[in-house]
Formats: sequence, C-alpha cells, structure tokens
Amino acid sequence: MKVGTRGFSGARWLAGIIFVTFGTLAEAAVSAAWEQFPTKKNADEWLVYDWGREDYYLPSWDSTADQEHIWFYHDGDAVLEFSADQVTADGAYVGDFVAANVDSITVDLFIEDLDEFEKVDCGIFTKGPDGVKRWYYSVPYTWADFSAEGWQEFVRFGMEETWTHFDDAEPVTILADEQFLRSVEGVAITFFPVEGSTLNMRVGMDNFVLEPKVTPPRLDVSHTASDFRIAFTPAPGLSADLQRMTTTAPFTWSDVPGQTFITGPGRHVFTTPLSSSVGIFRVAVFPDYFPVIAE
Repeated sequence: MKVGTRGFSGARWLAGIIFVTFGTLAEAAVSAAWEQFPTKKNADEWLVYDWGREDYYLPSWDSTADQEHIWFYHDGDAVLEFSADQVTADGAYVGDFVAANVDSITVDLFIEDLDEFEKVDCGIFTKGPDGVKRWYYSVPYTWADFSAEGWQEFVRFGMEETWTHFDDAEPVTILADEQFLRSVEGVAITFFPVEGSTLNMRVGMDNFVLEPKVTPPRLDVSHTASDFRIAFTPAPGLSADLQRMTTTAPFTWSDVPGQTFITGPGRHVFTTPLSSSVGIFRVAVFPDYFPVIAE
C-alpha cells in the first residue's frame, strides 16, 4: 500500500532538552532512504531469486498511480527472495550501517493468501564474527503474526535482533556487532510459502526503508557576555527542530523561527542575545525520509 508521506510520532522522535555481485564497499549506507518504486527503473534495480528454478529475475512492477510496487508469483512452494545490492538505488541500502546510523529495515509486504504462506524474513549479506561473508537471516514473521491477507504495513526487522546463518543446515545464531553492521553488501526480503503449495501465490513489497536510529544529539551550550549559544550535529538520517518553551501558561513547545529541518553532517550553531527572561530550549529530532529516484 502506497503511503503519501512518512511523518513522525511520539515513538519516532526524541529530544535533547537543556536544563548479486558484491564488491568492496567503502561508503556508508544512506539512512532514511525510502524506496517507493515510483518508476520501472527503480523496480529493475532489484532482483528476485527463485529458489525452485535457481535463477534470478527482474521483479514485476505495478505502475498504478500512488500504488506502485514490485511483485512476483511463487512457482508452487518455491521460495522467492527480493534483493538489493550496490547497484540498487546507487548503493543506498548497503555499506556501513554503523556510520549510517541504521536502526532497522522496515517494509510493506503483500501476501495474497495467508493460508498458503509460511513465513517471511530479512537477509543481510555481510561479514560475521568469524570474518566470513555470508547471508544472515532475521527472526521471521509467520502467518500467525498477520491478521489478514493483503498488505502488511511497516514490518520491522531490527538490527538489535538475533541473526542466523546455516552451517551445513545447522543454524548458527549471533547478535549483530560492529563488524557485522559495517560491511553489509546485500539485503533481501524472502517469502516462504507452505510446503506443497500449488497456488502460485503473488507476493510483493513497497516502502522499503533503512530506518535511522532516533537519538538526540549532544548539545554544547555556552555563552558570552551578550549571547547564548547552542551547538549540535544531527545524526545521519535525522532532521532536527530547535524549540523553545513558552514562559507563560499553558506551557508548550514552539519552533524557533528559522531553526527547523536542520540536518548534518555539518555542525549547527544557534546564537541568541542574552536577556533577563528565562528560556528553556530543546532539540527535537525525527527521521528525515527522502524518496529514492533511479537515474
């Protein structure tokens, strides 16, 4: 399901208050990059691997206005894996997840028939604690996690969760450390039908996002004989608003004029003359989502 905007809620912002070929990746991923599949070129930068046919395909693209997404049909009970690498979105979804401040992957998933669906997981191709590059898989969502077939919105795969690879069919589970998160070379969403399914079920995805970790910036506060200063740097993928509390009841926060939608990587400095009135400031931060457009 297409979402026109991605805003923020109380759970999505915090405030600092004063009082298939993988190469070597040198750059950070792009936190808050938002794939809406607005064009066929966007869709064609993704791949679908059919585990039954053991081959890669381009996903089908639904071009319905405001409902654009990619999809594919299962061949019976064959697993389908939608994947992105350094070619996809100019490498926005791979690279150094630590430097990019990545907290999780969220995505909208389409499942045609829950009776024919077993589970879905997220895969990351990266270097594990033993230094070996391989696919690691998240804790899956099963049919029991969804109440109805169709679109499942904001399905989240967190970097803080356990990740599993298979060594001769034996599962090996780890917690993501910095080495794991600094060398991501591929990401995937994998759909598993129930064993023996003959429906050739349709599945799809939309609104794929590398969600930033929403944390308040460190605030450096100083003053001179005449001025008060606040300096801070929003983390990657975040935007910040400087706000001031009103000094009379009802006490509310309001944006400081000209001090909204502040982003990094440069350091932002706000200066205001000292006065006899009391001022309480805070910096509210929230994800700075931006749509990915293939060029």
